[in-house]
Amino acid sequence: FDMYRLASSDDLFDIGWEDYLERGGICAVEWSENVADAMDGAVHVRIEKLGDCSRKILVGKIIWKEIGMLERLQKILSARGVCSRRQAETLLESGRVTCDGRVCALGDRADPEVNIICVDGKPIPAGVLPVYIMLHKPRGYVTTMQDEKGRKNVSQLIDCGTRVYPVGRLDMDSEGLLLFTNDGAFANEMMHPKHLVDKTYQAWVEKFSDQGFEKVKQPVELDGYRIAPPKVQLLHKDGNRAVLQITIHEGRNRQVRRMCELAGMYVTRLRRISQGKLQLGDLPKGKWRYLNPDEVERMK
Repeated sequence: FDMYRLASSDDLFDIGWEDYLERGGICAVEWSENVADAMDGAVHVRIEKLGDCSRKILVGKIIWKEIGMLERLQKILSARGVCSRRQAETLLESGRVTCDGRVCALGDRADPEVNIICVDGKPIPAGVLPVYIMLHKPRGYVTTMQDEKGRKNVSQLIDCGTRVYPVGRLDMDSEGLLLFTNDGAFANEMMHPKHLVDKTYQAWVEKFSDQGFEKVKQPVELDGYRIAPPKVQLLHKDGNRAVLQITIHEGRNRQVRRMCELAGMYVTRLRRISQGKLQLGDLPKGKWRYLNPDEVERMK
């Protein structure tokens, strides 16, 4: 479905051709008798494929609200807690998603407040308030909502009454700050390469040496990518064992562990204590809390 802004009774529609041309169709509008009475409202228009063309048919009643951009269905399904965006793409490719009874394809858009969107014939959940959660992840849990191997996963630690997903990940042997949300747009923004924030870890290492300490401060290449120089502090030293505080800018797979290995040190324990301006603080291991509005705003 596309939406059009009704300008006035004389200049009936300001048609969003750019949106429509993405579908490669030709437009014909069937008028409603009461359109001219609507003035500055919004009229909803159905798109129906007719061979290589499309037609738009006025449907429903005038809705008195400002028109926003239509959202892609995979974004809607993710935001409503149905599944992840990637899983939503699979559902769309399989023809399991409908919008007002029409089978949808990848790339289709809709308005979840107006259109009836179903997966396998069942309407998706109504809109819910966005939820933002910080978990103190313990070791021994995989960062996934379910695990094919039957291992403990982070979904078993959070019971907030709303389906949420992890933002990023911590490997099974790592612990510390891990974010969760049902806000798909927020999650994608946090994980996008353009929105990288500093992440700080405490690393317990063996085979510590002064030479290794200097080496771990240097930028290295991981997976063909040259990382920015990390910030490294020595918190404690006991012979060849030490506790380091390491701040990195990227989030490569097992990055801190691999950096230490390249410097000749072995990480025995790893805990994330901050992400951007968020601090783990004294949140007990295995417990979670909601982020307050100020914390959410600082992360955006």
